[in-house]
Amino acid sequence: MGHCSNVLNDVRTKIDASDAPLGEARARLAMTKEIAAGFAGALRTYSSGSIAHHTMIAPVTDGDGGVVLDLRSYPELGPDGGGEAPGEVTEKLCALLGPEIRENYPNARCGTSKRGPKIRFGAPVEQQDPTVDLVVALTRQDGPGLWILNLEKDTWEASDPELHAALFNGGPT
Repeated sequence: MGHCSNVLNDVRTKIDASDAPLGEARARLAMTKEIAAGFAGALRTYSSGSIAHHTMIAPVTDGDGGVVLDLRSYPELGPDGGGEAPGEVTEKLCALLGPEIRENYPNARCGTSKRGPKIRFGAPVEQQDPTVDLVVALTRQDGPGLWILNLEKDTWEASDPELHAALFNGGPT
C-alpha cells in the first residue's frame, strides 16, 4: 500500500459510522417510510441523503427520506394545484407517524423540520440517537422531479431527490 492509501484508511477509520447506530438509523428510516406509505394519497416513499448515498459518517445523526403524494389526491396543494401551503398535510402525516412509531419507541416525538416531519426517537444507541427527516413531496405535472415543501417559507420547491440518489450511486456515467 502507498502512503496515500494509508492516510485515507486512517481517515476512514476515524470518521466511519459504527455499525450499530448506522443500522439503527436505517431501521428507523425503513419503519418510518413503511408507515408513511400508508398515508392517504401516498404514491411511494424513498430514501435520500447520506443513507441513500452510502456516505454516512460518525456520528450518525439522521436518516433522510420522503413520501411522494399524488397530486390527484391533493389537488389543492402545491404549484400545480390550488397553491395551498404544506402545513396541514404535514400535521396529518405526523398524526399518523407518531402513534405508530411510539409502539416501538415509547419516547418518540414527531415534530417538523424545514421539509416535513422530523421524528426524534429518544432511544440512543452508542450515545447516538438518529432522527428521521421525512420530506413531503408532490408529483409534478410538467417537468421532472418533485415539488418538495419548505415549511420555513410556506411554499413548494422543485427538486429531484430520487434522481440525485440514483446518479450518486450509478457509477461513472
